[in-house]
Order: sequence, then structure tokens, then C-alpha cells
Amino acid sequence: MTSSTNFTEDYHKWLSSLAEHPKDTTDINSEPQDEYTIVNEVFNDKQVTCELISWLNQFFECSSKLKSATITNEWTSSAKFLYKKKKYEEAISCYNICLDYAPRDDLCFANGLNSRARVFCDCKKFQEAKNDIELLLSVGHYPIEKSYKIYSKLARCHFMTGNIIEGEEALKKALEHLINTSGLSLEEIDIIKLKLSSMSRKSTYVSKKHELLPLLEKVNTNLNGSSDALLLARTELKGRHIVSKVDLKKDELLFVEAPFAFVPLPSESTSAKVCSSCGTLTEYIIVCDKCCDSHYCSEDCRIVGWDCFHQWECEGSKISLWSNIGIVHLAFRVVLEAFKTKYSLDALNGESKHNAKSLLNHLNSHEHNSKYGKVFHLLTNQDKISKIDLRKYAITSIMVFLYLKRHVLQMICNASAISSEKPSDRVVAVGIYPSSSMMNHSCVPNTKNTFNRNVFIVRAEKDIKAGSEIYNCYGPQVGQESAEERQEILRKQYVFDCNCEACIDGI
Repeated sequence: MTSSTNFTEDYHKWLSSLAEHPKDTTDINSEPQDEYTIVNEVFNDKQVTCELISWLNQFFECSSKLKSATITNEWTSSAKFLYKKKKYEEAISCYNICLDYAPRDDLCFANGLNSRARVFCDCKKFQEAKNDIELLLSVGHYPIEKSYKIYSKLARCHFMTGNIIEGEEALKKALEHLINTSGLSLEEIDIIKLKLSSMSRKSTYVSKKHELLPLLEKVNTNLNGSSDALLLARTELKGRHIVSKVDLKKDELLFVEAPFAFVPLPSESTSAKVCSSCGTLTEYIIVCDKCCDSHYCSEDCRIVGWDCFHQWECEGSKISLWSNIGIVHLAFRVVLEAFKTKYSLDALNGESKHNAKSLLNHLNSHEHNSKYGKVFHLLTNQDKISKIDLRKYAITSIMVFLYLKRHVLQMICNASAISSEKPSDRVVAVGIYPSSSMMNHSCVPNTKNTFNRNVFIVRAEKDIKAGSEIYNCYGPQVGQESAEERQEILRKQYVFDCNCEACIDGI
């Protein structure tokens, strides 16, 4: 393996080859087994584990997401060129890449923040500029003689965002540093003092406001994040599904559900990223201070992200592991969240459940009301998936385990694509929503979905009679694909045949 850019293609070819050639090739088409047996079989296959370790070792040797002052300086040159051409948005994108790769303890990080703040000011994005300057002041590493310029820029940002008191304080510091640390002559200081004193205090800035989350009229105590008008039903034919207890009006709010866990999808965009902590699609980008591949909308979110999950993911981010193993990344987040809530540890108390098999048996044999218990009991469709595919998932899961072992230590059917709040509705992340996952699919659903950051909001698409089932759309729907195309998509990803009216009628 010579380049990280070939990792995805090479990995999936290698994964398929490894999954299709187990030790006992006569057993490859046998009936699928339980998850413990499959994982145990793969884990005890020395060829698999040796190749996994070799693959990880090789890829760690050519990590692509490491901090680099050299790469930072290369992108800085491009950013300066674009700035001189007054191509401000493109310059910001280049500075975003600069800051991705810049080590926080290096002068190039401070310079990158200062330069990006200047471009933000020219774009009249004063809040973003203020964030950069405050971060710059907190990390330091900037020349002391430049302090008066930094504080004067901060003062302007405060004034332009209507924070007059904070602006006056920053201006006072700018004047102090001008006199004491700038190293300028008295004549030069007097000229700059005059300019600073005449700085405009008038603000025309309109702050961006996030749309407030809608509130459910009455919350369902048995189904987190759902309306009390809904009921979780169960039949032999349909399994678990959602029905209405009362007549529902069009646009009535049915779900407002935060994800149990979510992960942003890989994005080539350098102008906007999804915050790994809160799910905000943000143009103001802060990156992890140790890798170049985990992005946030603020320093607060970066700190929360590190404490909650990224401390376990950071080394994998340096080798682009998470962006290449797909849905397994979400499964890994679910496990981290589960142990954070101590659910899995609590499940071990009392009886003899001191190994993976006994824990799985314990979890499978009980209905749990905790958040993780509801995630654990989501549908897996394991009995409908080929053994080769199950081996692929097992191999990838074991690679994550080996990664964890080296560095400190069910999601396909239930993951929901998170779309941006903008008209393009592009998919920007993927999350697990235990309650709304109980809705069955229809190609002509009676609900409509939106997102506020990473919160899943579901409303009635039309009036719904009491006792009627509540349907979601898993992707393919009438008007976008033919009945044959929809069935193929659903079989491939969700392993079922759709029997909605449209599919039965061949519409």
C-alpha cells in the first residue's frame, strides 16, 4: 500500500477476498449463525487477524491526517493569493485547510487564525472573526508586537456585533499594547491612536439564529422523543411498528428525537462541515488539535467531543479509518455511548455474564427500557444476510477491536440519513434513532421528515385515522423510482420486499 488515497478501494477489494475465502470453504454457503459464533470464528482465523494487523500497521505508517506545518504553509500561500484577488470565500476555504494541518503549538496556527479572521472581517462575518481572535488569544504563540493589531481587530468585531462594553475593553487593551509592546515610534503610535479612537461603534450586524426545536404537545413516556398519540404495537406479521392512538391532523408533530449516536459523513467540502458534537452544519470550522479529520463549530463542542468520543477515535482519524469503514463507525459510536451510560457494565451485574457470549445472550433474552436497551433490540435482519456479508461485518468489527487494543484499549437496518437544513437536502451525517426506527417503510408514506441539527423531526403528511399505522420512507418512493427499482433498493439495503399499495399495484 503506497498511498492513503487508495485505501477505500484497496480495503474493500481485500475485505471481499478475505470474507470469501474462510478456512473452511465448504461452509461459506451454510445457514447464517448467531453473531457470537461468526465473530468468534473469524477472530480465531489466524489468517484474518494477521492480515488485519498487517493492514493496520501499513496504514499507520502512511498516516494522511497528521499535523504538518509544511502542508499548512503550502495552503497559506494559496490563501494569500486568493485574498489578494478578493476571492474571499475561496481564501477562507484554503485557510480552513491550513488550520486543519497546523499544529496548535506552532506559529503557523496563530497566523492562520489571524489571517482567517481578517478575511471573515472583509466578508462582514464578524462573529466568526471574533471566534478566531478569541481562540488566537487563548492559544498564544503570536508575536507580542502584533498584540495591538489583534486587540483592535477584536474591538471592531465586538462593536460590529453590538457588544459595545466588550469592544471598549478590547480597544483599551489595544491602546495599551500599542504604547507598551508595539516597538513603534511615538509619531507612529499617535497616528494609530487617532485611527483607533475614531473606530465606528455602529453595528448593522444581524446574528444568525438557529431554528428552535418544536415541542411535542404531550410526550410519550414509553417511546422516547415521540408523541403520546402514538403506540408501539407488535404483530407476528409486522413485528414492532407504530400506530396512531387517536385521529391525527396533517402536519401534527409525531417525533422530535435526538439520536442515540451519530457520525458526520465524509465530506470533501472545505467551506462547511458538520460539527461532530452537535450536528450543526457550520461555516466556522474548528478542528481537533491532534488530528485533521474531526471538525466542530466551536471550541466548546471540540472539548465536549474529545471527552465523549474523540479521545478513542483520534488515532483512527489520523489514518482515515472511520471514513472508510462506513456504518461500522456509527456502531462504534453506539458502543462508546453505551459504556458512557454504564448500561453494558450494569448488565454484567448479578448473574454469570462475564464473557461476550453470555452478555449477548443476556441482552437478547430481555427487553430493556434503557436507551441502549432499545438500540440493542433493533432489527438486525441477520437471518436474511449472506454469510459472506456477515463475515465482512465481522472482519471490519474485529479490525476496530484491534485498533482499540493498539490504542488504549447493528446499524445497517436502522441508521437514518441526516440531511442539511438547506434546500439541497444533501445527506451530511448518519445517526441511530431508536424510537422513530420503529416505523415501517412505505413508498407512499403518511409522514414527512426534517432535521434541526441532528434532531429528527417527523410530522403527519396528511390526516391519519386512529388505529392506522404510521409509515416512514426509507429512501425509495413513488415518483422517484419505478416499483421494480424500489424493490431492488429495499432488498439490497434493508432485506425485505415492500408490500405497500403502490408496490402491489406496480406503480
